[in-house]
Amino acid sequence: AASATAHLLARDHHASISAAPAAAVARDGSAIAWLEGAAIAVRVANLQSYLPAPPDAVELAVASAGRAVAVIDRGGGVWLINGAGAPARALGTIAMNPTATRMPGDLGRVLAFAEDESIIVAMAWPVGGAAWQRDGTRVTPEGCSGIAASADGRWLTFKHDATLVLRDRQRGRDRVLEDTSGWRELRFDPRGRWLAATSPSSAEIELWDLTSDQHLALTGHGAIVRAIEFGDGLLASTGDDATARVWDLARVAQLGAAFEPGGASGVARTMALGS
Repeated sequence: AASATAHLLARDHHASISAAPAAAVARDGSAIAWLEGAAIAVRVANLQSYLPAPPDAVELAVASAGRAVAVIDRGGGVWLINGAGAPARALGTIAMNPTATRMPGDLGRVLAFAEDESIIVAMAWPVGGAAWQRDGTRVTPEGCSGIAASADGRWLTFKHDATLVLRDRQRGRDRVLEDTSGWRELRFDPRGRWLAATSPSSAEIELWDLTSDQHLALTGHGAIVRAIEFGDGLLASTGDDATARVWDLARVAQLGAAFEPGGASGVARTMALGS
């Protein structure tokens, strides 16, 4: 097979790697990591170090400044390496879909640190996932999926036993938001005020104000919403109606007219929104 070279771009540096089975960039762009043989290469600025990789690693996530690396292995084992010289510590196991690959959209594995890096989230679509604190404590029940964490680590949401659960980790309290397991995308806004969710069978975006417990619905799309992303005071969405829309959260209303990023027949499945 022909070899391919990937370019990882971080805030002030980049790496060109050939045929790496997995790679990751820290949320703030301060570090990049990739699998290199039986090791994990971590680059911060111009310094590169190597960590021992657990056997059969298939997915990586790297924390700010390379302070920690999380790994999923082929059997669904989730590992945490807390920096250079630290051994790989097993956090637990998630069920793996043998056909899943690292892809956007419906199929794939997800491994990520919450923005404050207090939580590690691991998922494999469609069979489920789990989340752990950095000390190894599991913070989600068995058999949950659709996990998302707020930037400050206070809020955690997940699907479990056909319900959507919102957990306030600061107060140690759970709230059932909806009696359904049909949610597709779950996102918190950067300030931890809003939770947005989409369904695989609805053109609406569900929105919860976490400061007031108010539940709202954003309507405007003419078909299933495929992707949502928060910015500063804004929410962007795109769907099967081939349109992208931006919502003003202060007014809880669409901002301007919808536009067609891929033309009238195009369907955008991923998006990003700058602050």
